[in-house]
Amino acid sequence: MASVAASYGASVDCQQHCDYYSDNRLAMDAAVLSMGVVLGRLEFAQSQVEEGTLVAPFAKLASGKGYDLVCPKGMENRAKFTAFSRWVKDQIAVK
Repeated sequence: MASVAASYGASVDCQQHCDYYSDNRLAMDAAVLSMGVVLGRLEFAQSQVEEGTLVAPFAKLASGKGYDLVCPKGMENRAKFTAFSRWVKDQIAVK
């Protein structure tokens, strides 16, 4: 991931602990608490986006996969997040 991040203009500490949630609600709660970002269906985060506690930093993409990227308000401008979101867009465009 570090080399991928570098190619998008960000550095990533690959030794940093990561949490993975099998429950969508827990993942959304973690994002609201600035513990990371969520890649999922916008329908599950719609109320948080409307309230302004999460943002969808780019327009919905027609991927056919049914996922949207959301993050805490303000994180969408951070270098690491910008690099990650560009990587996601590029991956969708490739497929």
